[in-house]
Amino acid sequence: MAIFLQLNVQKCEVITLDRQGGRSREGHDLEVDGVAIPGRSAAKCLGYWWNGDLFATAAVEEGIKKARRVFFQFGSIGCFQGALNPTSSRSVIKTCVMPVLLYGCENWIMSESLLDKLDSFLGEIAKRALGWPKHLSNTAALVALDMMSARSELLIAKLRFLKRRTTEHDGIGGEAMRALSDDVNSLCLVKECRELEEVFGASYTDVFLGGAEDVCLREVSDAVATCDKARLLKRCEKKSKLVVEIGKGIG
Repeated sequence: MAIFLQLNVQKCEVITLDRQGGRSREGHDLEVDGVAIPGRSAAKCLGYWWNGDLFATAAVEEGIKKARRVFFQFGSIGCFQGALNPTSSRSVIKTCVMPVLLYGCENWIMSESLLDKLDSFLGEIAKRALGWPKHLSNTAALVALDMMSARSELLIAKLRFLKRRTTEHDGIGGEAMRALSDDVNSLCLVKECRELEEVFGASYTDVFLGGAEDVCLREVSDAVATCDKARLLKRCEKKSKLVVEIGKGIG
């Protein structure tokens, strides 16, 4: 029995996926009933952005745009520009801005330039929250607010999802979930975690893939945070010891 799918060409977008991770490019046009559907380099389906090169470029850009809008909404009622103490500023950013910025990040495939873009945005709003001039270091602002970089927040989110994928079921279900590590690999989640872990010089991914239910995600998150803060301080010291002292004083 033949099954036919009726396609509304007015509501369709076509992208060409490059599994080799090459540069994003416009997809090939698709012709349906004599009507050409133009190819695009990115398209959104069910709330998720697909890029031709499989990187999360469009998702990151949309996340930054929405997070910036949320941040400035708080700024419009006088929450920032140094009006709040660092602890309150950090709480607002972590509870209201970060969830918007990293929404859906568990499935993002990242490049170094995208990670830099996220880190840069987080440093930018940290400086605005403190009322610092633009020329001061983004890194020092994060140190002053006692915050992690965006890439460490991203790693923790991916590890949280990985742990849920591998340990949330007991018995036969748990064994089946752990057997899905190959499927997780195909989604690039494990690869992404390991690439992010290289920044911190530690590995937590294998612990969760091994099905260690007794491993506390909070302990892992604290370890990532400790490594990241040490890394940020080291970067500050390379740029200016004076900036570090300013950051420590405000923090």
